[in-house]
Amino acid sequence: MLGPVLLGSVLLAPPASTADTQAPTVVLMVPEQPGDYDERILATVAANLHELDVTLITQRCDPSLDLRGLVSASREPIERSAARGVLWIDVPARASGDLALYVVERDSPQIYGRTIAGDVGEAVAIETLANVAAMAVTALIEGRAIRLDATDEPGPEPEPE
Repeated sequence: MLGPVLLGSVLLAPPASTADTQAPTVVLMVPEQPGDYDERILATVAANLHELDVTLITQRCDPSLDLRGLVSASREPIERSAARGVLWIDVPARASGDLALYVVERDSPQIYGRTIAGDVGEAVAIETLANVAAMAVTALIEGRAIRLDATDEPGPEPEPE
């Protein structure tokens, strides 16, 4: 007799709200650049974030990032999509230049940043950037402090010449 009662209460339970089941959102801003370097960066970052429980909204932005306006520029995409934060990727004009990742959290005036040296090789720099982006997104969706510094991780091996 207890079995049907429990089954009945499960069937009659109110459905979970969509807010409880929806994955958190993060916005990824990638500048439009000539050539395919920006596309390769975007594809690698998106692939590294694919396994995370996050809704990723990718937008293209002006290639001339101005850090002084980054927090205010982040407010509109955060509000429009109810995102936890915005990841800005700074792509150099040439593929061997340094990459950078900047993170702006919702309701925070802080900018977190990390530069990835381009002299380690293009593929290594892109993969390192994607790994750092995944660490940042994980921190955003888990509500943890964002740490982008390289002190706790091994450095990338240079590509063979």
